[in-house]
Amino acid sequence: TELTVSAINDGYRHIMVIGGDGTMHEVVNGLFIQQTTPVEEVTVAVIPVGTGNDFVKNFTNTKNFMNMKRQILGTPVKIDLIRFNGRYCANVLNIGFDCSVVQKMGQFRRSKFVPNKMAYVAGIVAALANEYGVKFRLTIDDDETRDEEFLLAAFGKGSFYGGGFKALPLSIPNDGYIDACVATKIS
Repeated sequence: TELTVSAINDGYRHIMVIGGDGTMHEVVNGLFIQQTTPVEEVTVAVIPVGTGNDFVKNFTNTKNFMNMKRQILGTPVKIDLIRFNGRYCANVLNIGFDCSVVQKMGQFRRSKFVPNKMAYVAGIVAALANEYGVKFRLTIDDDETRDEEFLLAAFGKGSFYGGGFKALPLSIPNDGYIDACVATKIS
């Protein structure tokens, strides 16, 4: 985030993210911290070398993301973002069970006995062994309100998260809508 702010304040208008979804998240948030340049004047390219790389799965020809020349010469595509508690999300925002999974996944990633590609699945199994669920109020389009305990909620501009899970199959990154997948708490 700090590198993004510094680069923009130094006059750079093209940012290349070489990393995964977490790095993309930090760069996107850096775009909104600085106040010297409108966000619309900055382009962000992605070379997906992270663990899950779910953000780029929302686009066609994902192999082109690994081609730096195509990234530099390509036509930028505007995307929508989700703002939540002063932070921004370019892909999927999770509440509840998924957050527990990610915390457990981090522990498994540090283990030499669990391959990185299996860390998310191992996190799911570990999270199932603990108490889960979160109580919150969900209001949709300022109309329907649900006040209950949920197992999980995923809100997104992208379809994929967790290393390839397609939770929001109809989500489009620039259609002006936030898609949602909400599950009430179950045993």
